[in-house]
Amino acid sequence: MSLSAAVETDDLDWARLGRDGLSDDDARALRYMAATENHVVLYLRTVLTRFLTRDYAASAFLACWAYEEMQHGRALDRALTTCGRPPARARFEDGSHGAGPRGQLIATVARGVAELTPAFAATHMTWGAAQEMMAAAAYTQLAYRTRNHELSRLLLRLARDERRHQRFYYEQAARRLARSALARRLCRLGMMRLWAPVGRDVGGDAAELEFLSTLLHDNVWGRRELARIDRQIARLPGLAGFDRASRSVAHNIARYHKRQPAHAQAIRAYNSGCAPRFAAPADEPAAAE
Repeated sequence: MSLSAAVETDDLDWARLGRDGLSDDDARALRYMAATENHVVLYLRTVLTRFLTRDYAASAFLACWAYEEMQHGRALDRALTTCGRPPARARFEDGSHGAGPRGQLIATVARGVAELTPAFAATHMTWGAAQEMMAAAAYTQLAYRTRNHELSRLLLRLARDERRHQRFYYEQAARRLARSALARRLCRLGMMRLWAPVGRDVGGDAAELEFLSTLLHDNVWGRRELARIDRQIARLPGLAGFDRASRSVAHNIARYHKRQPAHAQAIRAYNSGCAPRFAAPADEPAAAE
């Protein structure tokens, strides 16, 4: 909690960010990311069940997490607006809209189970850890491929925040799974059957997620990061064999190549040309110039 703060944006050269502008693909990706970040306040309604609210550390973290994620959304909205591509009115600002039918069903079931047993909190924490890993990878990948220097700086800061969030979720998940067989059974069921990359039904429909998967992960670095995420989740108690990050994204990429072959091939070629930017370690990536 002592590290919690809104992402620093005052030192960014916003005038330069606006002059450099955004490609159509960059803008499309940022809109998806911003919508996902701006949805976080509604996600809290699912997570903060009666058992979890009794856990001071978890509740305090989630309050800080929600604030930081909403600040991410504001920063991304500002970047879009500065580049002359303002986002539409927030889809969730009046609280009347949430995730799509699939997301609503999962949220309803999750909240119902979570109200019955404290063991389900381990699933929330594991789910959150995987999503924060995916978000960090996505921000880093977009930072590598964009030609907008100041946007790259912003995205790398968001990625650092996501990795910090990931650590809390992951440590909480490991402890909760280690002490409860029921928690392990519930978590394995949820993660192996229902988990999908962050933003599905929130940032956009299935077609948008297929596009984003292709844009950000159809390259060697992307596949390596997905495999790393799978390995990290699989190391948690009861989750041996987890591979949904790689499998779900590969499925999305294949569908996009089938639906939009020309655009998918153009993305793959562009990503290949960005390879020199991926030489730095994932935790300390070099900003795209």
